[in-house]
Amino acid sequence: MTIKQRLLASLATGATTATILVAYEDKYRHAALAASAAQPLPDGGHETVASILAYGFIGVTVIVAAVAFIVSTVLARRSRARAFARQWRDGRDGLEPRRRVGIWR
Repeated sequence: MTIKQRLLASLATGATTATILVAYEDKYRHAALAASAAQPLPDGGHETVASILAYGFIGVTVIVAAVAFIVSTVLARRSRARAFARQWRDGRDGLEPRRRVGIWR
């Protein structure tokens, strides 16, 4: 899996998680969000429930995507390192000839 594929999969995971979380918050905690949005801001304005949910969606998407990308990158690196070590131990690192005469990797 390439870096681009890992990043896209991580973003999809983050967006899916954020969608589920925002849908839950909107359905079951709408009254609490509305009460929070009704409180005036220090500059005298008000915040809407939609903006709170949008900021939550963006934040959760970025955090989950970053964690998923880091974990998938570390796991891919470890598996690639194990495969390289196994090939090197078996003498198939591309630097030595194969057992048959005249065929190099």
